[in-house]
Amino acid sequence: DEAIEDKSLSIMVRQRLKQVRALVFEQLDLATVI
Repeated sequence: DEAIEDKSLSIMVRQRLKQVRALVFEQLDLATVI
């Protein structure tokens, strides 16, 4: 059970990192446009 929880947790973290990275790149794009 713990292994499954760890895997799902790592997947959540990975998805969150993708979201954060996408937001950061959006901010950078806006900054470069200005």
